[in-house]
Formats: sequence, C-alpha cells, structure tokens
Amino acid sequence: MITRQPEFDDPFSLPFPFFALADEDDELWQQLSAAEGYAELGMFAETHRELNLVDQHEEFRLEVAIRKLDLFLAEKRWKDAAIYGEILTEFDEEEPAHFMKYATALHELGRTDTAIYVLSLAPSKLERDPEFQWRLAGYELEAGTSEEALFHLENAIALDPELRYTARHDPQLKALVNEVPEEPRFIPSEPEYEPEPGEHDGESEVAASEYDPFDPTADTD
Repeated sequence: MITRQPEFDDPFSLPFPFFALADEDDELWQQLSAAEGYAELGMFAETHRELNLVDQHEEFRLEVAIRKLDLFLAEKRWKDAAIYGEILTEFDEEEPAHFMKYATALHELGRTDTAIYVLSLAPSKLERDPEFQWRLAGYELEAGTSEEALFHLENAIALDPELRYTARHDPQLKALVNEVPEEPRFIPSEPEYEPEPGEHDGESEVAASEYDPFDPTADTD
C-alpha cells in the first residue's frame, strides 16, 4: 500500500479530552439510547439535542464523539465528520470503524489521497475485511494508482467472491475486474503473525542468533 502524508489546508485536530462513561450512570446511557433512537428515525435535530445534553454533564465523552461522527456522516456534514474522525482515530486508535468512517468523510471532501493514508494507519486486522480492501481499490483507482487498485480489488474478491459480480456492475471498477484472476489469492501487505518478544527461547533461540544468512559456509540443514 502506498502511504501518503496528509496535507491539510485547515488542520482538523482539536484538543478534546475524553472521559469514559461509568457503567452505573444510567441517566446518561438513557440519553445516548434516546439519541440513537432519534438518529435511526432520521430525527437529527432531536439527536443533536440529546447528545448536547450529555456533553453538558462532562467536558467531552468518547461515546458521544462516536455517535456524533455517525450523525454527521448521516447528515453528510463531511467536514464535521472529518473533525470527529480525526479525533477518534487518535484517541481510540484500536477501533477499526473510526478509520473507515474518517476515510469516508475525507473522500467526500475530495481528499482521497489523505483517505488512503488514513486507511494505511488502520489496525492490521482490517486487512481481512473485504469492505476495507474494496474501499481502497476504489480510492487508489480514483487517485490514479491502478496497480494498487488492482492489488486491493484482488484481495477484496479473494475475501468475498461475490464482489467480482458487484465489481462488474460498478462504474468505477468494472474496467479493472477483468484483470483479477479467476482464483484470486489474498495477499496481506504485512505478515499476519509475528512472534512475541521472548516467545522463542532456549537452544532454538541461541541457534537462530548464531546463524548468519550471509555466511556461505553456514549450515542451513
């Protein structure tokens, strides 16, 4: 994957502290549930009202930020969504969904190169998500890097074969799908498994440390 440094004309970063909601804080959880209910009904003004009430209880809350990101995406308020997407990918960086949503907002703002860069920073487990690979295929093709686009499209189809049919009817990817092999192979960009430090010890570790792959006399048996 090609990584690109983001180039913001107007940086989105905001110095918000995050506070987790206590499990026993029933009133606040009820407000969040009410906000989610309004959002599902498309009642965005009422959703904002409930979320603003939660915000008044503390300076800022992680759970509220997650719901506001979803709300701004639903409202197609892309810049507001990008603000919260950047915040969440920084403060809750182990959650893959934040990176996908942040990339969506950036792409809608015309910042496809930055969306690709953001996805390159996402948790590695996303690599096995066909939607992640599909999204990157489209972004890379739009950015003019067709080889990268083909790489991710092949990965997407390998993970979900039905996407081949979808790609044939996709205005953007239909010209590329014919280059994907009939039996595509998922090719992760990084090893799926790496030994933890100290996992291999004893004689095998000593033997590995003594082996020099650049020594022509080394015994490889």
